[in-house]
Amino acid sequence: MTPHAMTTQAGTGAVRPVRKRWHVVRAKPGQLLARYGRDEPYNNPDVIYSWPDRNGKCDTRVLMRAFEELIVHDGNTLRQELEARGYDITTLRFSIKRLPVTPTPDAPTADHPRGGGLSSNTETAR
Repeated sequence: MTPHAMTTQAGTGAVRPVRKRWHVVRAKPGQLLARYGRDEPYNNPDVIYSWPDRNGKCDTRVLMRAFEELIVHDGNTLRQELEARGYDITTLRFSIKRLPVTPTPDAPTADHPRGGGLSSNTETAR
């Protein structure tokens, strides 16, 4: 092992290897993440896809398909192809932020999500 992968235990002077700490991956609001880490503290590390809210889940599915499912070369996915070419997948970090939404004059408001209230000119069934 290299000197950077060793540490001394306090008080005893014994040398022991350092274990890699994998952090739990969490996305911030308006952000999608693909990163090597853990989804829960006691799970094995792997490529984790994280989204901040319910709306980001379908967007994260697009990101996951790009890395894990779509065939890019000779029957391999992007992840498999990168690993086959000698890249260390444990260093993978991908992050993208959503652009701020600018309101338009015709957009529904929070008070009236469908653009208005009930109409008083409703016909009755005959």
